[in-house]
Amino acid sequence: KVDRKIIQILIENSRTPLSKIAQLVRLSKPSTLKRINRMIKNNFIYDFITDNNPFAWGYQLVMILFKTDTLYEEADTKILLEAPYSWWFCKYDGRYNFGIIFIVKDYQKFEQVWGELQKKIHLKEWKVYHIYEYIIEPYELLGVSSGLKQSSRVSKYKPLDRIDAEIMYYIRLRARDSISEISRNIRIGTETIKKHLKELYQRRAINLFFVNFDIYTLGFYPYLLFLKIKDT
Repeated sequence: KVDRKIIQILIENSRTPLSKIAQLVRLSKPSTLKRINRMIKNNFIYDFITDNNPFAWGYQLVMILFKTDTLYEEADTKILLEAPYSWWFCKYDGRYNFGIIFIVKDYQKFEQVWGELQKKIHLKEWKVYHIYEYIIEPYELLGVSSGLKQSSRVSKYKPLDRIDAEIMYYIRLRARDSISEISRNIRIGTETIKKHLKELYQRRAINLFFVNFDIYTLGFYPYLLFLKIKDT
């Protein structure tokens, strides 16, 4: 039960300080850290990721669902993962067996890139979707309350400056690093990092700080639902 609560806290905000997590689960800081480290060591927790909202910094998202020849699946996957603008990749069980999302600034350039990719991979059929909104909220997974309070935020477009970009790049897979660790690695002052992180989060350039963990060991399976709403 304690481990479940720790995971739920990290789902809602993986940057929650260790002292706060320890307080919420009623353990000492060393005991709480020991539990988190054990889950990392056992490969239950993979990493702590920063989920970004590209619309808040002026980019488009394009999703392509496609079916490819299973004989060339491994080679095609490698090509797509290394392709320009690729951001998110997933394998499905259904009509289309793969999906990929591209972050696009110039759609004409992207069309050229996709045209070249079509020549390299073994496509059977595909469908292109333009994503017009991208917001992820924390969710309850394990039936336990985290005790964290959620603050309301509003999506607001503003281009990333150099400091924003450096912070976002660093924390994409290291969302739990402390301000001092981020500062030491990207050589930007702690107060500047605090200010930029707070602004990025408040205007939803960052959707949430999340824990990436093995849901399958808990008996959960992800599904992607495409819904068409009759009345806008």
